[in-house]
Amino acid sequence: MNRTASFAALLLAITALPALALTTTPSPVPEPATIALVGGGLAAAILYSRRKRGQK
Repeated sequence: MNRTASFAALLLAITALPALALTTTPSPVPEPATIALVGGGLAAAILYSRRKRGQK
């Protein structure tokens, strides 16, 4: 296969990729629960670091 033909094949493969892409709908995420989990994790990390700092 010569260089021009391989480039043309590559170009064809790249342009065909969007047609092969799967379309999915995102599942709904309950925002209050997500925010509560992130906030709880952040609070736990802060308390852990303060406790660690106090032991030194």
